[in-house]
Amino acid sequence: MSETPKPTATVNVMKKPDGSWWFAMTWRGVTQPLQGPFRSQVEAAGAAQIAIKGLEGRRPA
Repeated sequence: MSETPKPTATVNVMKKPDGSWWFAMTWRGVTQPLQGPFRSQVEAAGAAQIAIKGLEGRRPA
């Protein structure tokens, strides 16, 4: 039985009561503070994807 590897990053996109969108990201077990505000859910998710790509680029060889 093979185990599925855990993801390197997880992202949670959330809407605050004032209507703004934010994202929280966990990268290799370390939770980053909320990032935002963004005008839409898509904008927040896109920013999270850019942040993940940036962190992946810093990965040691």
